[in-house]
Amino acid sequence: MPIGWDDIVWVAATAGLYDPDAGGAARAVASLIANRARAGALHVAARDRPHPLFGDGSLKSACRSLIATNPLPADGGSAVDTPSIARTKAFAWASLVVLGEVDDVTCGAKYFHHHLEDPAWASRSTPRALIGGYFFYESMDSIADAPGEAKF
Repeated sequence: MPIGWDDIVWVAATAGLYDPDAGGAARAVASLIANRARAGALHVAARDRPHPLFGDGSLKSACRSLIATNPLPADGGSAVDTPSIARTKAFAWASLVVLGEVDDVTCGAKYFHHHLEDPAWASRSTPRALIGGYFFYESMDSIADAPGEAKF
């Protein structure tokens, strides 16, 4: 799918929700969104229908799936309310990630949770990274039975 400015805005706004104090998670969350979009696109290509969790392969669909399945941090709120330095960093990282200009710091992660949370599915998975207070996971097989999480 061609990438437009609106894609970068969606990714930046979503990543900013999970990194309200510019603590470093925006780049990782932007990478996770891009990973979900790629997984959705591969699913559509293979099965000719949207992925049940990641959607149609668009970045907008991946952002929506992320917000629907991951609670916002207590200090999150909205990207509009975040300090301007955090918004600026989120837009910068979103642009670089979406355009493929930086490496994926999450090692292909498609799932994550705050380090103070302990979801049941996480005990059956191996974290790939701890960034900005979040654990990131790639494996879909071991967490496919988690609420709201679906297998390819």
